[in-house]
Amino acid sequence: MQRTRIGWLAVATTGLLAVTGVTALAAGETVNTTVKASKVTKIKPSSPGQSKFSWGFTIAKPDGSRAANLSSADLTLPKGTFVDTKGFQTCPQAKIEANDVNSCPAKSIVGHATADIYSSPIREQPYASTGVIYFTGMKGKTPQFTTYFTLVEIPSAHGLDAISISRSGATSKIHMEQPHIPTAPGLPDATPLDIHFNFDAKGAKGTLFRQAKPCKSGTKVPAKYGFYDGSSTSSSAKAC
Repeated sequence: MQRTRIGWLAVATTGLLAVTGVTALAAGETVNTTVKASKVTKIKPSSPGQSKFSWGFTIAKPDGSRAANLSSADLTLPKGTFVDTKGFQTCPQAKIEANDVNSCPAKSIVGHATADIYSSPIREQPYASTGVIYFTGMKGKTPQFTTYFTLVEIPSAHGLDAISISRSGATSKIHMEQPHIPTAPGLPDATPLDIHFNFDAKGAKGTLFRQAKPCKSGTKVPAKYGFYDGSSTSSSAKAC
């Protein structure tokens, strides 16, 4: 998916918006992935059950040194799990980029998110952020979403992650793009330490995720994570 990368929407005085710095090497990154697909309503032959779905991951180096900067993340969903955007309204991408999320329809919200970012040498303690996931429309047959993050300690600082969820037959995949998080001139970009997406909101016809068949206990799903230095790593998690 091609999409414009949007950086943090903050004033320079916050120390979170400036030119891109130098990223760390990505050798040896490990990613711990967690996934949960919870059935909400009964699955019927002619009517898939509604499901709440969450996906989270933490990024670290085994030796405790600074991890590389995430550029993308991909997750394959359990077979029979897919999204249905009927009942959700759309919030135009332009409104979100303009920080005008208060005018987004309430029913354009499909879920929520949290993240922690590391901005040393500006600060050693990670910044916590919370996010709201909006449905922004379709690109062909692929639903598009944007997560609007806000730093808890600096409410004027915001960032956007682009998400698309594609489907081929009985298999669906989530693709997330993580933009650079600039800090200050000459300093490294901030580093995402963990991100957690929780698709828990309901539209007029229920939740975003549906299950055409039950997710069997112990089902594992694969994930892949890319970094700005060109490297990548894989992980997997039990979904049910």
